Amino acid sequence: MPEATGFVVVKPNKTVKKDWFDREARNVDIERFCAIAGIKDFHGKYSVSEGVQSEGGFFVFSPFGQEWMLVLEAITKSGTGVELYGVMQDEYGLEQVYILNASGQSLCLQREVDIEDDDDESAVCRSNTKIEKYFPKPAQKCFPSEEKNSILFAIGNHLASEKRKKDSPLCLEHEGFRYKLFRHDGGYCSITRENCNGTEEGNVDWGFECVSQAKEEIEATYGLPAKLWAKAQKAL
Repeated sequence: MPEATGFVVVKPNKTVKKDWFDREARNVDIERFCAIAGIKDFHGKYSVSEGVQSEGGFFVFSPFGQEWMLVLEAITKSGTGVELYGVMQDEYGLEQVYILNASGQSLCLQREVDIEDDDDESAVCRSNTKIEKYFPKPAQKCFPSEEKNSILFAIGNHLASEKRKKDSPLCLEHEGFRYKLFRHDGGYCSITRENCNGTEEGNVDWGFECVSQAKEEIEATYGLPAKLWAKAQKAL
């Protein structure tokens, strides 16, 4: 497995006990975490690179090893009674963000990061009330700035994507792809094409000055049915 490092913040409660964290030995009882998510493949205690700290009512640690990525993803998707926030990145640039807040809202988000770019200015997002519903300020304060920004950016992207899906006036599936058309200020419009099988193969974002330009270029290239553009003109 590729190496992976990250930063995780966990709130001890009735489910997650304080004795799971050994500050002197610099390890965390990963088997207990596995039990929450129903995982039986990992046993014992897995190392954390900087030891375990206690801050603001949270336990804070830096997990090392891709095993942690699998465990954290499973906990985030299926765990209950846990309050956990984290981000990890493997040596190939896969970054995962884990959110399981006190209200039971959960997110497991991922993106590819350019590991050769030491100054990734794209991952910049300010906290706001919508983001803080998932990632509250007390938890944010426990993170170093770089890791906190990665989580804010991932949640911000997720919320923006969900809003686009909700606001899209047109969604049409055609030959294995889902096309969504959006209208923006100034008459500008954009179209996204998503693979219906859930992979990223063939996914594209296009931008156009107007719907008629989109019709000419996309219809000529991909032969989309006329009803797409009839719906578009009516919706927009």
